[in-house]
This record gives sequence, C-alpha cells and structure tokens, in this order.
Amino acid sequence: MRCEIVSVGTEVVTGDIVNTNAPYIAKELNNLGIQTAFHTAVRDEMDEMVGILDIARKRADLIVTIGGLGPTYDDITKEAVSKVSGHPLIPSKEVENGIRDYFLKLNRTMTDNNLRQAMVFKDGTIFRNDYGTAPGLALKDGETVFVLLPGPPRELKPMFHNFVIPYLTEDSHTFIKEKTIKVFGMGESGIEALLYDIMTGTKNPVLAPYAKIGEVFLKLTARGNTPEDAEKILKPVYDKVYARLEKHIYGEDGDTLASKAMELLRKKGKKVAFCESCTGGYVAKTLTDLPGSSEVFDCGVVTYSNAIKSKIVGVSPVVLKNQGAVCEETAIQMAKGIKQLSGADIGVSVTGIAGPGGGTEEKPVGLVYIGFHTSGASVTRKLNLNGDREKIRILTVKNVFSMIIDYLK
Repeated sequence: MRCEIVSVGTEVVTGDIVNTNAPYIAKELNNLGIQTAFHTAVRDEMDEMVGILDIARKRADLIVTIGGLGPTYDDITKEAVSKVSGHPLIPSKEVENGIRDYFLKLNRTMTDNNLRQAMVFKDGTIFRNDYGTAPGLALKDGETVFVLLPGPPRELKPMFHNFVIPYLTEDSHTFIKEKTIKVFGMGESGIEALLYDIMTGTKNPVLAPYAKIGEVFLKLTARGNTPEDAEKILKPVYDKVYARLEKHIYGEDGDTLASKAMELLRKKGKKVAFCESCTGGYVAKTLTDLPGSSEVFDCGVVTYSNAIKSKIVGVSPVVLKNQGAVCEETAIQMAKGIKQLSGADIGVSVTGIAGPGGGTEEKPVGLVYIGFHTSGASVTRKLNLNGDREKIRILTVKNVFSMIIDYLK
C-alpha cells in the first residue's frame, strides 16, 4: 500500500508552523508496512485542495490528511474530500452530543459553528477525539482510503495510535519486525561500501541507513505472516550486519551513547567525573538527563578560564602558559585533577575551540582534546571537527561517551 500525506493549512505552507505530524505519521505507517511515497502541503483553498486530492488518489492507495477539521470557515478538508469522492456529508447526532459534552466539561459556551464538526461521511468511519472537538474520519472510495485527522499534535497522535492503526490493520495479515543498529565512528559512505550488497540485494528485510550527527542508524524492517516468521526473516541479515560492523556498533533501538555508557558504568560498578571547558557542562547534562545517573556520577566541574583550571583541578600554570589550554597535556591534567577531586574511578576532561571565533592556524576552530584518566593509565583523543559551535559541542559529547564505552567494553 502506498500513502500520500497531505498537510492542510496556509500556515504550514508558509512555514509559520513546523509540521511535526507528517514525519510522525510516516514513521508509524512504515511500522505497519505502509510506504509513504509523497508528502504534500496545501493552502486552505478549495480549488487547490481538490486539485491536490485528485492527484493524490491517482498515485496512492491511502491518503491521510492533516488539519482543516476545525469549526471555522477555512476548515474545509471534509468538503474537499466530499467533492473529490462524491460521498456526501451528513450530521451526526453522536458527534454533536460529544462536542456539547466537551464544552460542558470545560464550562464554556459552544458556538453554532462548532456544529460543522459534527458533519461526517454517510458511509464512513468516525474516530473519537479524546482531546478536542474535531473527530477524525475515514472513507473507503473504491480502491482509495481517505483518513482525515485533526491538526493539533496532542489530538492527532493519540487518535492515530488508538483508532487509526487498528482501522488500518484490521484486515492485515502482515506482521512487522524491526531492529535499529546504531553505529558511531564510521560515516554513512563507509558503511554503505561494507553493506552495499545487503542494502541492494534484499527487499525483505529492508536495510535503510539514517545519518545523524556523528552516528548512523541502520534500520532493518522485516515482514512476515506471523511474528515468528518476521523474526526468522530478519535474523540472518541482522547477523550479517553485525559481523561486518561489530567494532563500530554501540547499541540498538532506544540506546544512546550516553545511555549505553551509563549501562556499562553501572554493570562494572564504576563512577565517572567530568571536567569540561568548551562543552560548558554539556557532557554532565547529557548524562544526568538519564534516570539513574546518580548511580554512576557524582561530580562535574566547568573550568572555563585558565585560572580556574589551575585552582580547581591543578592544571600547571607553566603548561597553560607554554602550551595553552587546548593541548594534550592540559587535557590529561584536567582528567587527573577531576578524578582526584571527586574520587571517581574515571576522570574525563574536555578542552577545545568550539568557535565561531578563537581559532588560529595552529589551533583551528573544531580542535578538541578529550582526556581520560583511570588508576591504570591516561589517554587522550584529539578531534578535528567541522561545523558550527553547537555541532562541535554535540560531537565532542558523543566522543566522550564513545570513549567510556570503548574502555568499559
């Protein structure tokens, strides 16, 4: 089944609001084995909407519209679908009663234009809206299925999950099995070179790469007649991917570099402390965003100035004067100092030039040193990163957690 998602609203077309609904729906449909072939946005103009829907029904089996179900004069999605399909709209007493109850619960007066939302397709399906007044609708017109959803995400997402997914799968005998393999330290092109035969040689399961900042996610999707069948189809390809990329794989599915590092710290009974300069506490924040981080983390210090680097964690003023704050020796001394100050098993430091200013020919923007000190040894990782200030900081944070993972593995 091929789908076209049609986002309705002048404010979507002009960019006044960010359309988060369409990516959400496309992802959920993909999980059902439904391919989203097109994303379209259209203004609140009847002729334009009818034109887009006419095109959509020629190239998609499922058309999902977002928005245009409200009570005002420019909410015309239902009317446009009615024109295209030839299916009339009729008033629903059940929906009307639901709208009236909604206003009563809020102790607000309902205006007459809200009754426009009680108009439904005579031969269609109604999806209850538990968080608003506009019901969702579905209509089967020959080989085409229309699904009409409200625009506010807080209304759309629970409606889609609770009612639309069961509607779309009620006649389906296909089961989906997915697995996302997460890679750090290897680019998308390098991964493709290693996995090209798998990516191009199989349609079930499908192997699709998604590039993130510093990472690549490899999503495997298998379809089978039973859950066990889908698992059987997925596993051989999963095993092949692992065999070729294992040393670069840090986790799967919901794992992040930070969560994987925390998991390993907990398993090994280790604690970590951070001394940060250019990341300004970003590393510590990323770890402490995770529930349970107090088991593995006691202390983080931001030593932005040279004076504080010396005063708090004991970096040598001579090193700072002769070699500067951004160098291997400073990173090592910061890591040693924070380990000693905190009593942690692992001391990690970050010092670098995040930009946009401050770089030189010898030490350009994007130069970062990560120091890593344990009771057994001290190591550094030198990074030469590209991008703006935020990207450089994000990549630095990810490299910190990657070093922790590598050490604990």
